[in-house]
Amino acid sequence: METLQTPRILLSGVSRGVGKFILCVGIVHELRRLGYGVSCGVLGANLLQAVVLRRLTGRYVRCFDHTFLSRAQNAYSLFHAGVGADIIVLLGQNGLYDSCLVGGQSGSDAEFAALTGTPVVLTVDGSKMGSSLAAVVKGFESLTQQFTLAGSIATKVFERHVCGVDKSEVFAQAFAKAGLDAPLGLVGPTSYDTEIPPVILDESRNRTILPRQFFIEIAELVREHVDLERFMALASGAPRVELPDLNYEPSSRRARIAVAEDSCFHVCFQDNLDLLKYYGAEIVSFSPLADEELPSGIGAVYLPSGVIREYGYELARNEPLRSSLRSFAGRGGCIYSEGSGSAYLCSSFEVAEGEFVDGVGVLSGAAYANGGELTNNEGVTVEDSILGEPGIILKSLSSHSWRFVEEDSLSHILRLTCGDAAPVREGYSPTAQSFCTFSLAHFGSNPVVAAYLVDAATVIGG
Repeated sequence: METLQTPRILLSGVSRGVGKFILCVGIVHELRRLGYGVSCGVLGANLLQAVVLRRLTGRYVRCFDHTFLSRAQNAYSLFHAGVGADIIVLLGQNGLYDSCLVGGQSGSDAEFAALTGTPVVLTVDGSKMGSSLAAVVKGFESLTQQFTLAGSIATKVFERHVCGVDKSEVFAQAFAKAGLDAPLGLVGPTSYDTEIPPVILDESRNRTILPRQFFIEIAELVREHVDLERFMALASGAPRVELPDLNYEPSSRRARIAVAEDSCFHVCFQDNLDLLKYYGAEIVSFSPLADEELPSGIGAVYLPSGVIREYGYELARNEPLRSSLRSFAGRGGCIYSEGSGSAYLCSSFEVAEGEFVDGVGVLSGAAYANGGELTNNEGVTVEDSILGEPGIILKSLSSHSWRFVEEDSLSHILRLTCGDAAPVREGYSPTAQSFCTFSLAHFGSNPVVAAYLVDAATVIGG
């Protein structure tokens, strides 16, 4: 039995749009500067903001989502996220009590905080508030059950002084009257105009590259106006949570898996990579944009999704790397691809309306740019594959960005369902050791698939 005891904080808000992500970036940046080992997690399938936080922390950022993971799986995943870290900083997805169900809290930040015993710091838009800010925080505190509302931070505070009085003093007095601790900080808005990565999945263009000046400015605001010493103390007050059915026994390294990672390929549930490492994979990165051949000594290639329409011409010009991928597949190499990564493996893929470029050619057919609503899917394997035996259930997210038109008949080893819609056959297997899907699977929903992929890579690499 293991115990969740890593210091942790959940940054939630009174609603969306209060600046949680910007605040999280600044806090993580400063904690790293102070020498803390920071692990981050995001609530919901917030894949793009997770990419930015991974670059800040140097660690994989896990996604905690009740639509993909059970309550126990969420708790176990949080334990894994905290291994070796001094603190876990979690980014909430909506208002603290907001849920996808009217009148309920299923999937809300509050439910996750209660499940994992994680203290909450509430983010409040203070742009038009004075002493009323205390009333808002007090109202949220009065609704807390089974978790602690440990503190608050006001964002978008334009003026530091009103009528010659320091606003921090005004807030401190109002909070004291309400029986609350003073806010941990009053953070002003950033003057640098930049587009924040959206919460929804977008495979059309790169939304994760933010200017260096943005990070510098928000870090300076946090450094000056947020009490990080109190922040760490609140995180350290998180209670110990026993996880009776979890035994943490990571495997020793037994396979090398090459993962595409660059400005084009970077969109996936990072939980997948963390789980591959847990089951014995050594992750080595390569760039389909810059490298001319795959890393040596590998047993498998993982092609995550990305923004191949934006970088299509550069990818097509790098024929040596595409040839290296074809040769690897031809030798029986293990390949797992998803989303735009699978489109890249096609004979050709669309970069603009009616305009195609050459892909790798492992998947015989063309990938047409498509559009549609995000869906949460459940897949069941119907044949043996590198994911394991038939009957394995795996949950995934799809943006329906691609429509694949096969040239040759391929094995379809996954039966994919979404809600009440009729099941579709997906999960293409052009070779015995490959699995290509246009959805983004969350291995945390069934970690056994990560173990099977490492097993397959070990056989090939060995």
